[in-house]
Amino acid sequence: MFDDTRKYHELLADNARLFRTEEAAFRVAVLSNASIFPLRELLEHALRERGVNAVVDVGAYDALVQESSRCRDYDAVFVFYELANIVDNLPFSLHGVDEVRAAQLVEKARQELSATFDHLASTRLVVINLLSALPFSSSSVQPTTLDRIAEAINAFVRERAPGSAKLVDMTKLFARQSLAASVDFRLFLSSRLLYSVAFLRRYAQHVAPLVSVTAGKYKKVLVLDCDNTLWKGTVGEDGLEAIEMFREIQSMVVQLAEAGVLVCLSSKNDPEDIDAVFERRADMILKDEHVIIKAVDWNEKTDAIERMAAALNLGLDSFVFLDDSEFELESVRKRLPAVTTVKVPSTYPKYVELFQDITACFHHGETTSEDRSKTAHYRVEFERQAYSGGFDRTEEFLASLHLKILLRIDDVTIVSRLAQLTQKTNQFNLTTVRMTEAEVAAAYASPEHTVIGVDVSDKFGAYGTTGMVVVRRRGDEAEIENFLLSCRVLGRGVEFKTFDALVDVLREQGVTSITGSYRPTAKNEQVKDFYERLGFQRLGTSASAARYALMLTRYQPSAAAHISVAHA
Repeated sequence: MFDDTRKYHELLADNARLFRTEEAAFRVAVLSNASIFPLRELLEHALRERGVNAVVDVGAYDALVQESSRCRDYDAVFVFYELANIVDNLPFSLHGVDEVRAAQLVEKARQELSATFDHLASTRLVVINLLSALPFSSSSVQPTTLDRIAEAINAFVRERAPGSAKLVDMTKLFARQSLAASVDFRLFLSSRLLYSVAFLRRYAQHVAPLVSVTAGKYKKVLVLDCDNTLWKGTVGEDGLEAIEMFREIQSMVVQLAEAGVLVCLSSKNDPEDIDAVFERRADMILKDEHVIIKAVDWNEKTDAIERMAAALNLGLDSFVFLDDSEFELESVRKRLPAVTTVKVPSTYPKYVELFQDITACFHHGETTSEDRSKTAHYRVEFERQAYSGGFDRTEEFLASLHLKILLRIDDVTIVSRLAQLTQKTNQFNLTTVRMTEAEVAAAYASPEHTVIGVDVSDKFGAYGTTGMVVVRRRGDEAEIENFLLSCRVLGRGVEFKTFDALVDVLREQGVTSITGSYRPTAKNEQVKDFYERLGFQRLGTSASAARYALMLTRYQPSAAAHISVAHA
């Protein structure tokens, strides 16, 4: 959450503490034609707070083209192209700029940016700031020459930016921070640093979610208190009709639920009082259909959150807990430090403002159909779990499910979903290679690659696209570059039947041998012996991965006869 109360030196100390030396760094480069020296530590801190083990490298001053060539293999690159420095001190040199000269300046920018974009064409994530003349033209009633230059360059950026690019509208930040607090003309005139440190802090927080999703680090579960969190007042004391709904907050919660965030309640109350609010208050925007788990009792909230994590099969680092009680928040901080805790502000306007920052924690790219139906999927999964209790033997339960796998081979309509799976799947993920939509699309376009989406369904309904395999072929050999499955379909034999189907596909393509790697992480230990269980031979182990190989003539299909396979 954005906190502008901490001193700069406190951020620096916290930044050093947050870096994990035992974990590989997520490399970020910031390239600019202007001075932005405070941004390195501020961006590192904003990312490390979100779990991204970032190391930020700021390129040489005004060397965009050369530095972009050097940084093309970074995990993320920021292009901080500043309008005020296309030529030195441009805003205060416009007295000699006619239409011809303005066109020349636009062409200069196009050439620099075009070469930069060419260098960054294969970079996983490129964040580009759209130009704004606002710091220099806000007092002008009519569009200025600087405005027209900015518009022309922005049109080029929108058309020419790399496929992996995310564009940042700087005017939104000026509006949020206020223009007066964003720009420091003293610094600009002395060192060409246009922006205040406060603005760069806001910028770092604003763009951090774009990087976090690429690194697979974003929140998935929102746990809410009820009294003085969803409404003003205490329903058990003030009564059902006396409480006042926080309609704006509830509206934003519903939007999160519809985008795939799992909304849970943890409230120390009598369950019938909370149920009455949901059932009888017509002005209640949040409905039961938006909530996946209700923990309404008088037990410890830490226990409730741990039960939620177990039921959802998600790590505590995926949780955000919102409460008005500092006592409850401190209890969670001490016992469950991985959970992000947020205190409800004492004034409602501040609460509404803060909640907009909270929503950024859950940013995960484009919302897919699976996101929109995620709460429903989990409800069905809870039904499956209850249903399984009626069987003495697991085999009988699995056979009764009538599980089906649908292979979606080279189906470009699910690019967004597959990219999302690589970013969010941690447990059954053999390589934990995060892919952007541009990278998935590039794999589809490559004649050497086969990309397979895995849909799963059973008698209760569809799980959706819950798995992905990316294979690269070289002659009669194939390398598994990515193999992952959602935790929602594990424990049913789906992983083995999927591999059976993959072997059949590869045989049809003339493949006779497969290689693959297991790269260990803190969360994927359950698949460390997956290749060995399939009959692969270990080729060797390095510091970062174990390598395996299999001749297809030796492959023995799984015994998962309870699962049928079809092709889309």
